[in-house]
Amino acid sequence: MKTKLQKYHDSYVSRRQSAVVATSLDALKFEERARELEDEGKYRLAAFQWLKVFDAATGDVERARIAMRREQCITRSNTRRNMENIGEMAGRFVG
Repeated sequence: MKTKLQKYHDSYVSRRQSAVVATSLDALKFEERARELEDEGKYRLAAFQWLKVFDAATGDVERARIAMRREQCITRSNTRRNMENIGEMAGRFVG
């Protein structure tokens, strides 16, 4: 069962034309850095940066989009860490 936020994201946010999530000027400054961190694969730091974007945001819709983006970063960071752990465990059994 999906939450309201997930339903909103599926029906509206993913169909947006613009890649920009934030709309207020202060939040846009922080968003640029968050995107840079995501591009570098530093998802935990990006998730922290999205919190700064969230604090600078002014509207509820804007904050909902930011929260979903942060959640995606957290999911990606957890997935990446799990894959690293699986690789380490496999190396122990091979040799």
